[in-house]
Amino acid sequence: MAEERNDVNPNTQNNSRAKQYFKSRNARLLPVILLSIMLPMIILVTAPFEMFGNNISELTFSANDFLGIMGSFALLVAVVFFCILYFIPHVVYRYIYPAFFAILLMLFVQTNY
Repeated sequence: MAEERNDVNPNTQNNSRAKQYFKSRNARLLPVILLSIMLPMIILVTAPFEMFGNNISELTFSANDFLGIMGSFALLVAVVFFCILYFIPHVVYRYIYPAFFAILLMLFVQTNY
């Protein structure tokens, strides 16, 4: 009777780990999408458009010449940021997400004030 029985099914343990893994991934989906869209939009669309608007009398090109290029480049950067933030392990995500969010907040304040 002193003998311990270990009736834990290894498949059950793997399934619970997989559920935990995907649950944590799904929980960070919305913040990752928002951050990966907002950061490139501020850097690559809002800031150039503001610089263009402030110097419109000195520039010889229109907003149509650069907004399409910057918007498509911002979309590409957003996809890259999404892949970085979504597919990294949770241990690294805990440090990178606040850093990206702090950069976003600083850029937002710098662009608006």
